[in-house]
Amino acid sequence: MGKATYNHAFLLQFSVSGSLDSEAKDVTPAMLSKGLLNRMSDMHVNNEWKLGCENVQDSYEEDGSCLPSHYTVIGFHEDSGQIVAHHVEALSELSAFTAAAHLAPGMTMIVALPGHHSEETCLIFPGESGVEAETVLEQPEVFDED
Repeated sequence: MGKATYNHAFLLQFSVSGSLDSEAKDVTPAMLSKGLLNRMSDMHVNNEWKLGCENVQDSYEEDGSCLPSHYTVIGFHEDSGQIVAHHVEALSELSAFTAAAHLAPGMTMIVALPGHHSEETCLIFPGESGVEAETVLEQPEVFDED
């Protein structure tokens, strides 16, 4: 059995500006998102991750079921038709789509496969973009190896 791993919850403080209410009742999800992203950007630029997240609020030993796994999300870009495969880490196939959406917001997603796959290892694409079945059947010299 491998070494135990632990999950730690940290308290991250950030500020939100632009509120007109002293009790923050008018703070919107967009305002929260902007404040959090600004704080994370500041921590990254100034290398303040330890300083910004120094208070551990809770910890527990993981059972292994909540560790991220490798996935390959395959999709295409509508504007160019280009087929793409993105490598992500996620807790499930469905959350792999979310991770890929953050990497390529304009991508139309088709499938999430467990593991990291590439053209160098095992993915074979018919071209840079989708190819219709009729084209494949009309070009046996390209698509038939028999």
